[in-house]
Amino acid sequence: MRLRKEYIITLVALLLFGGGGYAVWKFYFSAQLDKYREDVKYLDGLKAKLDELQKRFGNQKPEDILTQYAELVQPWSEALDQRGKFYSADAYVKVDTPPEKVVLREYYAEQYQKIVQEVSTLAYNKGVQMPGVDLSFGQNRPDELRGRAVNNMEVMIWIAGLQLGAGFTKELINHNPAYIEAVDMWDPRPNLEILNARTFGVAMWIRMKDLLELYKDLNENKSMYYCVTGMKITNGQLRSAVDPYLRVEMLVDIAAYQPNAVVAIAGAQTQGANAPLGMGQRRPRPGEEPRSSGGFMKFLERLWPI
Repeated sequence: MRLRKEYIITLVALLLFGGGGYAVWKFYFSAQLDKYREDVKYLDGLKAKLDELQKRFGNQKPEDILTQYAELVQPWSEALDQRGKFYSADAYVKVDTPPEKVVLREYYAEQYQKIVQEVSTLAYNKGVQMPGVDLSFGQNRPDELRGRAVNNMEVMIWIAGLQLGAGFTKELINHNPAYIEAVDMWDPRPNLEILNARTFGVAMWIRMKDLLELYKDLNENKSMYYCVTGMKITNGQLRSAVDPYLRVEMLVDIAAYQPNAVVAIAGAQTQGANAPLGMGQRRPRPGEEPRSSGGFMKFLERLWPI
C-alpha cells in the first residue's frame, strides 16, 4: 500500500513537471522560435536587397547618388516654385494678425464693416447698382457671432474670405457695369496637388466694350490667375442704335499656389490648405449645413436653363 502511494506521488510529480515543461515550451520557447524564424527571414531579405544594391550601384557612395538626384530634381523644384508665385491671391488678400488684448468679435465687426463699406462706396462713386449682392461672400456676419467664442485664426480666415470676394467685386465695378445682380463665391476646391481654386459666379449688365476690356485684363493679369470657365451673353436690344447693355453671366476661377511645406499656419488644415490666402470658408455651427454666398447648381440652372 505504501509503495503504491509513493508510486502515485512520483507519477503526479512527473506529470506536473512534464506539463510545466510543455507549457514553458509552448508559450515561451515556441513563440521565441517563431520570432527567430521571422528575424532570419527578414535578415535574408535585407541581404538580398543589399546584394541587389551592390550589383546595381557598384562602389558608388550613397551620398554621391543623393547629390546627383538632388541636382537633377532641384531645377524642376525651383521652376515649380517660381511659376507657382503667379498663382496668388495677394493682390486682394492682405490679412494682419489681430492686435493683442482686443475683443475679436468687435475687431472682426470693424474689419467687416470697413471691407463692405469700401465696396459700397466704390459702387456708388462708379454709379453701379448692386442691391442684391451679398457682400458677406459666405463668411460669418458680425451678428452671427453673438455669444460665440472665436480665435485669431478664424477671424483671419473670415477676413481673408471677405477681402477675396471684395477684391474681385471691385474688379468688376472698375469695368463699368450698369448693374450687378450677383457675385457668388463658392467653397474652395483643395483637391489639386499644389493649387487651390475658388469659383465666382457673376451676373451683371455691361456693354460689350467694357466686357472685352474686363476679359482682356483678367487674361493678361500678371499677378493673379483667372480663368473664365463659362459665359452666357444675352442681348435684348438687337435693334438698338447704340451700344446696348448686355446681360452677362459667367463663371470665373481664381487659383492660389500653396505647396504642402508651407501650409504652416495652425488650424489652416481644417479650413482647406489655402485658408490664409482667402481660400477658407465659414465654419458652420453644429447641425448646420455649410454655406456659400450662392448656390452653384442654382447658378448653373440660371446660366444654362434646361
